[in-house]
Parts: sequence; structure tokens; C-alpha cells
Amino acid sequence: MRQRSNLRSRGVALILVLMITAVLGLLMLQFSLTAKEHTRRAQRLLDRATADLQMRSTTSALLFEMATRTWETSGSLDAADFPGETWNFGGRSFTFLGGRVAIQDLSGLIPLPQPGETTGRLSRILQVAGVPEDEARRAAQKIGAMQAPPSWTPLQDLYELGVVADLSATQIRRLARVGTLYPAGSFNPGTATPEALATLHSGSALQGLAELRARDELGQAAYRGIAGPATDDSVLFYPGPGFRITTRVSFGAAVAEEDLTLSIDPYSPAPFSIWSRRRPDNLVVNND
Repeated sequence: MRQRSNLRSRGVALILVLMITAVLGLLMLQFSLTAKEHTRRAQRLLDRATADLQMRSTTSALLFEMATRTWETSGSLDAADFPGETWNFGGRSFTFLGGRVAIQDLSGLIPLPQPGETTGRLSRILQVAGVPEDEARRAAQKIGAMQAPPSWTPLQDLYELGVVADLSATQIRRLARVGTLYPAGSFNPGTATPEALATLHSGSALQGLAELRARDELGQAAYRGIAGPATDDSVLFYPGPGFRITTRVSFGAAVAEEDLTLSIDPYSPAPFSIWSRRRPDNLVVNND
């Protein structure tokens, strides 16, 4: 009887030991998983902070290069004066200090109308950006009504068009390849995006301009020869002072992006005038 009781007690003790061992094993597993998750989170935060720092450093170094290079007497920059063969001001991305950078000369885009200006060309701009014709016409009418007296309400950001004109984020990103809210006083066919050129020209003229640009032979005389004698003096073949700079830096699992629109006057006490700064949630990114 006593032997049977001892066996029963030993069995209960063994079960208790196994249960405690299992619980401790589960706790150790949970501690290990929690530690790994915290380590992953910490690494992600470190990656994000490092990517953001490198992105800011890349942008600052880029602006330093642009502000300290010798500007032409006309007040412009020449991509040939910069290190490497990939620098350009036409929105084509290139590598700079480990990041991907795209610089779009804003005089290579079509200025969108502001209060007091006609919206006649706006429908064409929207169609080139991929907006269907009827939708583009309605959007142009809504924008024109917003900017008409007595309100005279200006557009301050392209993404306002999502509310004002019912445009999608995709359509607005495409529109950024065509137009700008920056008040560019001239048009530069040499840095113009294909979409901007397609707004002003079509058919054989557009094809001829594209071929000349591909051969790097598009200049003032060649442009006027294709566009016709009606081309006015607002067509100038030098970039600036307004630029849209997109910087993208990857580090680990993190990507930091920024879209910066600014004007540069290297001979001013305040050489940089920032118009807008945008992060990835609704970032406009130039295509390669």
C-alpha cells in the first residue's frame, strides 16, 4: 500500500516537474521571440534614421555643388561643369554620393495658370498628363472657376487638384512631369520633359525636336527652325533658377525620399529659397 502511494506521489511530482519545465520553456521562447522582435524594431529604427541622415547629407552636398559651381553670365548652370557624365537638369536620375538623385529644371515644365491668367491651355496639359479629354475639360473649368474673381484663389500645391478637380494621385504625379506651379519666366526645350514638349508641339515638329535632343544638337537656332519664327524670346537654353530635386537613399531595409522645390541665387545672402518640401506619403518622383 505504501509502495503504491510512493509511486503515485512520484508520478504526480514528475507531472509537476514536466509542467513547470514546459512553462519555463514557453517563457524562455517568448522572451527570445520578444528580444528578437525588439532587436528587429531597433534595427529598423536605426536603418530609417541612417537613411534619413544620408538622404539629408546627399541633398545638402548636391545643393553645395550647385551653389558653388561657376554660373554662366546669364545666371545659369551647365551640367557639363559638374563631376561625372550623368549630371543633367532634365529629370533623369543619376547616382550621387550613394543616393539616386533627379534634378528637374522648372523652366523645362509648363507653368500652370494662376489667378488672372487664362486656363485655355490647361485642358491640353491635363490630357498630356493622361487625364481623359472630358475629365480634363471639367477639371480645367473647376480650376478656372476657383481662380476667377471675386475669390482669386491660387493653387499652392499640385495635390490640391485632388480636391479641387477630382484628380487621382496617379494623375497628379503624371501632371508633375508636365507642369509646375513655380512661376518660371522662360521655357527651356533642352531640359523639358517629353511630356512638356508634347504639350507645346506635336507630329513631325515633336519628333524632330526629340531626335535633335537625343543627338545633343538642340539649340536656339535649331529649335526656332522647327518651332517656327513665331518662337519668342521666352525660350532660353539655360536652366534655373528654379529646380525640383528628388533624392532617394536606401539603407538596410529603409528608404528615405524627399522632393524639394527651390530657387537658387548663389550671389544672394540667402542663396536658397525653398518653395516646397515633400516626403514619400505623396511624393512626386521623377521617372528614369
